[in-house]
Amino acid sequence: MSTKLIAIPFLIIILSLIEAIKSQLTGSDYELRPEYTLTNGSHPNIIFILADDWGMNDVGWTHENTDTKTPYLDNLAKTEGLILTNYYAERVCTASRAAFLTGRYPSHLGLQSGVCAPNQPASLTRQVSMLSNEFQESGYSTHLIGKWHLGMMSYEYTPTYRGFDSFYGYWAGGEDYWNHKSWSFMRQISSTDLFINEKPALYQYGDKYSHPYDGVYGPWWQKSEALKLLQTKVLFPDKTPPFFFYFAMQASHSPRQAPPEYMALYQDGPNGDSNNRVTFQAQTTTADDVVKDVVEYLKRANLWDNTLVIIGSDNGAKRHYGDNAPYRGFKNTSWEGGVKVPGFVTGGYLPEEQRGKVLDYPMHFVDWYPTLLSAAGLDVNYHRSRKLYETEENFDADTRTFFPDRRWDDTPNQELDGIDMWDYISGEDEDDAYFDQKREVLLDLKEVWCPFSSCGALRIGRYKFIRGDNIASLLPDYDDGDKWFRGYCYNESKAELFCMKNELEFEMTHKVPGFTINSVGCVNSKHGCLFDLTLDPCEYYDLSTKYPDLVEKFSKRMDKFQEMATEPLMGENNADELFGKEIIQPERVCHNPSFWCPFKKYKDVEFEYKLFKRPPMPQQNDPNVWNVKQWIIYIAIPIFIALIIITCIVYYCFCKDRRNRNMNSNHHQTLSNHKSTDSTDIIEDISEVQPLKSQNESDATTRIINLGNTQNNNDTKYGSTSIHQR
Repeated sequence: MSTKLIAIPFLIIILSLIEAIKSQLTGSDYELRPEYTLTNGSHPNIIFILADDWGMNDVGWTHENTDTKTPYLDNLAKTEGLILTNYYAERVCTASRAAFLTGRYPSHLGLQSGVCAPNQPASLTRQVSMLSNEFQESGYSTHLIGKWHLGMMSYEYTPTYRGFDSFYGYWAGGEDYWNHKSWSFMRQISSTDLFINEKPALYQYGDKYSHPYDGVYGPWWQKSEALKLLQTKVLFPDKTPPFFFYFAMQASHSPRQAPPEYMALYQDGPNGDSNNRVTFQAQTTTADDVVKDVVEYLKRANLWDNTLVIIGSDNGAKRHYGDNAPYRGFKNTSWEGGVKVPGFVTGGYLPEEQRGKVLDYPMHFVDWYPTLLSAAGLDVNYHRSRKLYETEENFDADTRTFFPDRRWDDTPNQELDGIDMWDYISGEDEDDAYFDQKREVLLDLKEVWCPFSSCGALRIGRYKFIRGDNIASLLPDYDDGDKWFRGYCYNESKAELFCMKNELEFEMTHKVPGFTINSVGCVNSKHGCLFDLTLDPCEYYDLSTKYPDLVEKFSKRMDKFQEMATEPLMGENNADELFGKEIIQPERVCHNPSFWCPFKKYKDVEFEYKLFKRPPMPQQNDPNVWNVKQWIIYIAIPIFIALIIITCIVYYCFCKDRRNRNMNSNHHQTLSNHKSTDSTDIIEDISEVQPLKSQNESDATTRIINLGNTQNNNDTKYGSTSIHQR
């Protein structure tokens, strides 16, 4: 067998081993985007529609005590939905969205205080897994339209680097409804905030660029993009994977702007003299129309039957704008009016026997992570964001791919705080005792301005414990943080009746002389406030002095949560911690000065090292000094490959030389056995084995011929002529 053929398998094996070693060193075996492996119909589509700042009495399906018009949502919830009557979010936007996407309380993420803004030194950490990553890695297509509000200091903290295949929306917490500009915290700077994936939303017309939705009302462009997205799911249903669509609507967040025709619906109403209230109601009605168009399209396109839809708000309503009646408090407080939100589950994937019912079990935003994966038939695998911004320093020239993010590989998986609620939503299971006595929901944890061992709100079973100054004192509505506002109710008496309906049972159960309001100011005491939410949903009567042992149990449990909490990445309205204008101003740092942009490189982000008790941020390595990994990749491996090649060449030459010597030996043996007296025969035999190639060899051959045939000496000048020619 040829020596070349023998060497080929060994070379293949050696090169395969080298590539395997290199792959382990570079991490290039990681696929930034897996191929879709699921087909539409094999798993349900998931649509999570999140409204902004709706109070419990800003929709008709909760208490039927409002003049705000949401007819489509009301009918959908009551006839085709499962209404969540004890549905909890966080008290502000950033915290709620982080809890939803990570399945963890904000106090485990450093987001328990404040909200993200362009000049805030914080984003949602990349050290924990996300629901979007879980769906993406499982083969779902993932999409986000609308509001992000989880940080933008580096591209790696924006949606398409956090598990979403596509994004059309804005990064900040709120923006102008018409020109789509958002503001930095304290409104120092404003800039356009509308992006397609990570790039400004601009379309080119000839040699000019145009903003596609300039002057288009916010909810209208969001609906338009939602319908476009859904249309792509219909074209090739058998080849389209199931999708996870997070639809974060703008309505009804500030600023107070709405189309005139919707404002006209309320200007002659009971609150017509309040522009804030009228505009808020108009915004809410536009959202009702948006949901109507989206749901009706799902039904016409035959997507509804295999889709699970969740609709709700991200926190309670702001005072002076929305209506949290009959509950106490408002947005940015831990009272029920600030954290209990309207919501329901619907869609054709919801079992038919569950439609038109209510679920009284307490449920929190952190529960959606395990619940939606369970509904989709998927496991929790703790997939994290790995995609890095495509720059030269993140590019592997050898494999022609971009490196994945390995920065936090040594960070252990952080356990989920949420529980799987799918069996209760689908009607497969019931557990009244557990939810009445043991279900634990951390509603708030705040160490900023906390004079006690821990501050916040905690619900266990039917009881709620709240302690501490749980609202930012710089807010204009701080003084009324513990009040009950009923000014926007359609019928105030009906709201009060809801709060007092269990009066007799409360007095008998807790053996108190009268069911009265005795809880004003209790949050500022060491023992805090204790409420029985089953019989006192409006937080009237403080039971802390009645059950000191229960207060101690709650206090110790809240202290434990405080021990497990990460350092808050933001304070409350603390201007000293903000990035300066020179760092974030688009005119200075952005390629397009008319749009916001990330202003830090991911490797320079510092806040991550404040979380999970990590060591300080390491010093940046000198780019001119190679580390061990680079030495192995660019020096050791090439030398090793060169040695292998040289060894193969030497081995090949040695084998070839040995073969030639063996062949010569065989020919000499043949010639020695051939008996011939004709010297010409001998010479001809030699010439066939070893042809004349050079002048010296020709001269030698000529001399032999001259001796054998006694030719004339003049023939020597033709020594270069071959024997056959002579």
